[in-house]
Amino acid sequence: MEESAKIINMIKPGQVIQKKIINDQEYIFRYPQGDDVGLLCVYINELSQERTFIRFQGEEITLEAEKKYVTNNLSKIAAGEKVVVLAFAAGVLVGNAEVTMKEKTEKHRGLVGITIKKDYRNKGLGTELLQLAMAQAQQELPNLEILELRVYANNDRAIHLYKKLGFKEFGRLPRGIKRDDGYADRIYMFKNVK
Repeated sequence: MEESAKIINMIKPGQVIQKKIINDQEYIFRYPQGDDVGLLCVYINELSQERTFIRFQGEEITLEAEKKYVTNNLSKIAAGEKVVVLAFAAGVLVGNAEVTMKEKTEKHRGLVGITIKKDYRNKGLGTELLQLAMAQAQQELPNLEILELRVYANNDRAIHLYKKLGFKEFGRLPRGIKRDDGYADRIYMFKNVK
């Protein structure tokens, strides 16, 4: 029990984890906090309208729904079940990476997710953000042994990044993604961290 109390005290909402310059742009990486709801709502809605490689494909997320999502995330963070790292450039939210622990017989596995705002892709931010989130997860989530993720098979840039960081494909669901423009395979990848 002492171990859990120690972990809960290590992650502070809004705490800056790192400041770094990547390709002449300064970024601040920090944990989320309750008053990020508005920023996160705008961020996910921009990504949704883009209809890119995420679940949301044009839907509008309400502020109320985002508030519930953020409150749930903050509870999981406090319980040592999740790590979320936000990336900011000039005060604007431009990236989000997270590792969420699974439950029961899968409680040693963490599901990885990452999104980057359009104008900040292919500039090194994704690599830095994902590495930082994985490092924080290994430090803050004591049960973590395996990282896993899911990716669209036609998202070549993301697949390249994941392979570069040591993830390996372990499965593929043909036509696992259905969007307005057709189907894509869903690729499953993992990385052992313990």
